Amino acid sequence: MEKKDRDKILSNMTTLVKHTHNFDAVFGALREERGMFNDFMVNEILSVEESNRTEYLYRYVTTRGPRAFRHLLNAFNKTDHNELASLLSSGDNSTRVFINGSASNELTLEDEYPYGANYWEVKKNNVTRHDWDLKQVYRMGSKPKGLALIINIRDYVNKIKDLREGSEEDVRRLKSTLEQLDYKVTICEDPTKVEILDAVTMFAKNDEHRQCDSCIMFVMSHGVDTKYTQLTHTVNIAAYDGQYVNSQDIISPLMPKRCKALVGKPKLIFFQCCRGDEPSYNVAKEQEEAPDRNDSLSHHDNYTTHTDGEMKKPPIAEHVKVISDLLIGYSTSPGFVSRRDPIFGSYYIQTLCQVLCRHARDCHIIEILTKVDNEISETTRKLSVNQTPTTSNCLKKKFYFQPGIYHS
Repeated sequence: MEKKDRDKILSNMTTLVKHTHNFDAVFGALREERGMFNDFMVNEILSVEESNRTEYLYRYVTTRGPRAFRHLLNAFNKTDHNELASLLSSGDNSTRVFINGSASNELTLEDEYPYGANYWEVKKNNVTRHDWDLKQVYRMGSKPKGLALIINIRDYVNKIKDLREGSEEDVRRLKSTLEQLDYKVTICEDPTKVEILDAVTMFAKNDEHRQCDSCIMFVMSHGVDTKYTQLTHTVNIAAYDGQYVNSQDIISPLMPKRCKALVGKPKLIFFQCCRGDEPSYNVAKEQEEAPDRNDSLSHHDNYTTHTDGEMKKPPIAEHVKVISDLLIGYSTSPGFVSRRDPIFGSYYIQTLCQVLCRHARDCHIIEILTKVDNEISETTRKLSVNQTPTTSNCLKKKFYFQPGIYHS
């Protein structure tokens, strides 16, 4: 959708919502437009609370391509909402969108996909806890809690790899969630191989780690198997220039000899990428009936996800060097692809952020990642695909984010 049309919808959102007197008719008319919504998207929209559903629909329309604006006007005219069609059709609307008191043409993901006012808000502890046994639980009372580095490769030089549509939503969601958890966030977008290695090295050498109790890193890109490096629990990450960086080279700068400021402190590293080329499919239990092929979530023609790699053969598994006080989260299992929605972002990152918002205050990291695994399984239960995140855990203690708790 052209920016001027998108801005018209967004800047007139209050009026559009207030004067939509027949949501079902407008939604039905939009669904009749070829290519506007698939069945998965329809279910997504209808799952939103009724009080937010109209606004959610119109924000969703702004993501649906260059014909979506015309489709919306047609829907208004077909359903006796002519005044809304006239509102959007009248001259260029120069009203800018305001966020947090300042003018901006970019919206946060909270505004793009409103699930409710508190859906993406990290729940915090409102009292200081003194009952942590530091022999069993990592200290997490610094302010900030730690430094965070987000590396995302969305596009590639000369289009040598597919555009990772939706990954920009992962970046925005991670930034929002990590900042609410009181991490100081740095974002590195579309770096080359050399720039990835430089960014990780500079991150590890940052002297601010000395005043922090942890660090966290996210690396998101296309990935391929490690059959050429003969390593397991690693993945080769595609940089912007098409060269590959092995995940071990990203982890190594945080090793004790190279990063003394983080010795004994928890280090969390997450990889959103394929770890092989094999798609994963659900297998029905014997006592369960085969899924109804008319089910909208099970119909391949009506629901398309993207993967962060190509589908070929699974990699060879062997051994990899690990360090203590480290947890590595992978979006999928060795040998398998990782799935990403081109509008909302990856299953893994979006689900992780949702779970962190709800449970960072009362669950340790292993409990959180178990919930992520379960929720991804539930999300894909009716689909003919599956995705199983994995974790390599070398933490010596329990790790709680402890949002809102600081030690003097």
